[in-house]
Amino acid sequence: MMNAQETQDMLAAMESDKSGGKTSFWTPDEGENTIRFIPPLKPNKEVLPYFHHKVHWVDGTPYECVDQSFTDKNGNFHEAEPCPACKTSKKLYKLSEKDSEERQLAYDISAKDRYVFRIVDRKKEKSEQTTPEFYDVGPQIFKKFFNILKGGKYGNIVHPIEGRDYTIDKQGTGRRTNYDSSMPDPEKTSIFSDKEQLKEVLTKAVEMSYSSLIEFPKSDDLKVAVMEFLNPDATISGTSSGSKKTDNEDDDNIDYSSASGKIENTQSEKESDEVSGSDIDDILGEFV
Repeated sequence: MMNAQETQDMLAAMESDKSGGKTSFWTPDEGENTIRFIPPLKPNKEVLPYFHHKVHWVDGTPYECVDQSFTDKNGNFHEAEPCPACKTSKKLYKLSEKDSEERQLAYDISAKDRYVFRIVDRKKEKSEQTTPEFYDVGPQIFKKFFNILKGGKYGNIVHPIEGRDYTIDKQGTGRRTNYDSSMPDPEKTSIFSDKEQLKEVLTKAVEMSYSSLIEFPKSDDLKVAVMEFLNPDATISGTSSGSKKTDNEDDDNIDYSSASGKIENTQSEKESDEVSGSDIDDILGEFV
């Protein structure tokens, strides 16, 4: 007879099949979105509350830059190697003039910085908030996040007890999208006031390995993809790999999947009780 964990594993596998095996990223709606950043997790030996990597987008398809050393989703360690997309991009930059078509192509295929956080979406129903999500952002949101932490005014906003919720304020669309008004909440709150919910969200976050997001293309396939993009009429042997990007709405928010439906987030829904006690200390000692 299946136990609860086996049932959960089965449902997770079914969800993966339903989405074609692709990881769904949380996407902010237009306007204000309240989230909570999950801290770096001790069981995963993490120092940072995010994962930084570089991606090439070639003709709308994302390719992990092969000049990185990471463990991929299959548990295989990829040693950094010369990247054909980086090499071609640098060559185009060197040979092209400012504002030329070649300069734009050089930018298009250059490696883009991506930062993946684990977050809690406060717009979800209470029962669903204990399941964190991946949030993939670019430099604009990351720099805002970094400057807030560095400024010190709000303290350590990712702390599970003494931290703060964070309002992502998304204004505009496409390349004109901005997040300038995004800020932490004025008041400190815990992720959850209930210790069981706190333990549940941190336990699930530990199981969300960043390596599960990483799939490296073969260097030759990436080279073919770049050549076909730059010269679509050329006949090149070989096939390219990667999955078509669903929406390049803006550099900071790549929409890999549809966002959750809006649920009104009223003040009464916020966690206001302080979390304290030896049980909480034990949970923090285990995870943070």
